[in-house]
Amino acid sequence: MQHHVLPADLRTHWGHQGAYEAGKTIHHDWLGSLLREHGALQVHHAIRESPVLPAGAEANSNVKPPFYYSLRKVIPCPTCYSTELEPLLLERLVVDPLVLERVKVEALLATSMGLRPSSQVTIPAELPGGASMGREIDQRALPHLEEVKSILEPRERLKAIQGVKKVLASLFEEVVEASPEYEALMGWAKELGLRVNQVEVRPTVHEVYLYRDRSTGRALRKLMGERNRIRRRVQRRPGMDTTAVRFAYPEEFQEEWVRGLGRLLGYPQCCVDRYARERVQGVNVEERASRQLKEAQSEGAVDPYAYYTAYFFPCSPSCPEASKLGREWLQAFQEADPRLGELYKGVLQENLERVLRQPEEIRRYLEMFRRRG
Repeated sequence: MQHHVLPADLRTHWGHQGAYEAGKTIHHDWLGSLLREHGALQVHHAIRESPVLPAGAEANSNVKPPFYYSLRKVIPCPTCYSTELEPLLLERLVVDPLVLERVKVEALLATSMGLRPSSQVTIPAELPGGASMGREIDQRALPHLEEVKSILEPRERLKAIQGVKKVLASLFEEVVEASPEYEALMGWAKELGLRVNQVEVRPTVHEVYLYRDRSTGRALRKLMGERNRIRRRVQRRPGMDTTAVRFAYPEEFQEEWVRGLGRLLGYPQCCVDRYARERVQGVNVEERASRQLKEAQSEGAVDPYAYYTAYFFPCSPSCPEASKLGREWLQAFQEADPRLGELYKGVLQENLERVLRQPEEIRRYLEMFRRRG
């Protein structure tokens, strides 16, 4: 068993007095538990100031280990050192065809490296085989849906609808959660020391939230609980002007809920404020963002770094806060490995192009939503 000695002044960085006795030899596993509790990157910076010493080393040793601890791996700290991420792990991630490029950098690595508090991956849509998974579920569920349409008696129809929901949930487990793509995403989250909170949005659509710190997990669970309460309230008493989208996703039109999610995903406050305000006012944010971008492109006033993560709509195409994050992310990825920097540049361009076509994609989705309804 490997042991370490903790210097006395390390407690001033953690604010965790009483958790250890300075100078005593401790188990490596105990240190790992503290790292998981307080966040690997935060504790690494404390260790950088007050090094964790091998047993028997001098207390005033200048040892400064160039790494931080993730849940299962020891990986170089990208914000303190220009060294690469653990080479074999990085190599496997970069070439893994079972994970989308943007999920690799924006969700898995950005969260693991401490660039954002949490990230969101929608499944099956953001799995490489997501479209085919959705089609398979639709085809296999179609007979059950047709049966519901043939039932006219309200109580029997409601009972049949509940049965269809169970069928859809079962198909999601069988088609999506048993897929190599899903297993790859979960496996990488585990290897990179990320915690996972998977939330059902609909029986066949789930959101996977990735995060490191337990405090973030608690905030996410609280926010998702509030979403459930909002949905139950609207479903019990929908207003006369409640559209199908507002009925299905009422939390999207609750300003405080939207602000809370934006903060947890690490979005700039100015962008969160505008998005939340416009949603409540009934502004089509996707149309606004697409129109802004087209106008800025015609004037040569687009900063691609403002579109630093997918499905994010900056308050303007040259938002300085969003652009700052994009540049910081690129620098962190490049310092970790030049391949990551090049990969992220491609993702930035995809994000920008997605904002341009988002209104049309939403129109197609709503049409499909109406046909199914």
